[in-house]
Amino acid sequence: MISAHPQHLTISPDLSGTDLSGTDLSGTDLSGTDLSGTDLSGANLSGANLSGANLTDAHLAGANFSRAMLFRADLSGAQLYDTDLSRAMLFSVDLSDAHLAGAKLSDAYLAGANFSRAMLSDTDLSGTDLSGTNLSGANLSGANLTDAHLAGANFSRAMLFRADLSGAQLYDTDLSRAMLFSVDLSDAHLAGAKLSDAYLAGANFSRAMLSDTDLSGTDLSGTNLSGANLSGADLSGADLSGANLSGVKGLRQKQLVRAEANRSNPPDLGDALDCETGKPLKWDPDQIREH
Repeated sequence: MISAHPQHLTISPDLSGTDLSGTDLSGTDLSGTDLSGTDLSGANLSGANLSGANLTDAHLAGANFSRAMLFRADLSGAQLYDTDLSRAMLFSVDLSDAHLAGAKLSDAYLAGANFSRAMLSDTDLSGTDLSGTNLSGANLSGANLTDAHLAGANFSRAMLFRADLSGAQLYDTDLSRAMLFSVDLSDAHLAGAKLSDAYLAGANFSRAMLSDTDLSGTDLSGTNLSGANLSGADLSGADLSGANLSGVKGLRQKQLVRAEANRSNPPDLGDALDCETGKPLKWDPDQIREH
């Protein structure tokens, strides 16, 4: 039986399949406990220790995990929509195939976590540490990732439609083949990031750091790159149709000639200068994008 006073609980190591919905488990030591398939919807687990716990396929909708410890816990396939995980310690947690739509993860520590194929649409991840995490194939459409730490993370084939990554740290991040339509990456740091074959149409890269970034084959049509730093960036085969490059920094003419655009919709170079020669950058109308 579970006591009403969590600090005096005697916890069974196997609580799989148990109905604990709405239970107050705040501050409880549940480390290593088998909670697979357990119903913890609406439960209070704030400050609880769930390190190494098995929460596979658990029902956790609306639960409060704020400031909880979940080191190396297994939450694969868990239902976590509208769950509060703010300031939780989720180092190396397995959240693959988990449903976190609408969850609150602000200021959570998520380094090394596995979010592959997870549903994270409209999730609050602002200020979180997601460095080195696996987000391949995850759905982050509409997610708030402002000022998040994403260095070395894997976003390959992820969906980030209209996500907010303004001010995020994305250096050495893998965003290859990611869907980044209308994403806000203003003031983001993407030095050394891999964006090859990503779909970036309508994205906002204003004042972003894109030095040594792999943008080869990317769809940058209609993007805002004003004031961005493109020093050493690979633009070969990139579609710059209608892109705004006014005030761009670090770009050389020999980088620009490798890009493409529709003849009727060339990029706007404004007053951008070749960082090597100091001469105005020019668009060659023969750099036609073939369809």
